[in-house]
Amino acid sequence: MEGLSQETGTRCQETVGAKTAIPGDSPSPTSQILRAAGSVGDANSAIPKVVARENLGLRRGTCDAFRLGMSKITSFRDLLVWQKSMNLAERCYRISKRFPRDEQLVLGHQIRKSCISVPSNIAEGFGRHHTSEYIHYLRFSKGSNNELQTQVELAKRVQILSEEDAAALISDAEEVGRMLHGLVNSLGRTQ
Repeated sequence: MEGLSQETGTRCQETVGAKTAIPGDSPSPTSQILRAAGSVGDANSAIPKVVARENLGLRRGTCDAFRLGMSKITSFRDLLVWQKSMNLAERCYRISKRFPRDEQLVLGHQIRKSCISVPSNIAEGFGRHHTSEYIHYLRFSKGSNNELQTQVELAKRVQILSEEDAAALISDAEEVGRMLHGLVNSLGRTQ
């Protein structure tokens, strides 16, 4: 339960619908409303998750992370988007090394540069001290991801890359792009 005190964790459980209350504490009006309305944030719930967080002084996501048993992210290596972008970069790197020799110096080099840039910018942004800087680097990463997709598409069009390899790389790059977009939006809401 890193980052949460025992009392905060117990209150979080109470708020999300558990039937136990804090020993020696009467249930808060909010928890009574939440219990009556059902689970916090359900489709049937009249009370959004934000109410529970604000009343407990929890930051966005902390209560959900505790409830779902998620650990606190302490490194960029813990980010799923970084892991997926690293896998994509590794595959792009290996595939571009198979290009003909004359294409190694131009398109192969550009593909390697852009695929390496995606996880590198995620990692660099994670190390920044301000959310706005982190978002800035995530946007650089999105740009590099779009650059990579364009270069893979070009390699397919000039028949350096097979249709199957290109489709797989573009599909994975689009997934990383969606994840980056979601992370930027999520961080933007917390500012």
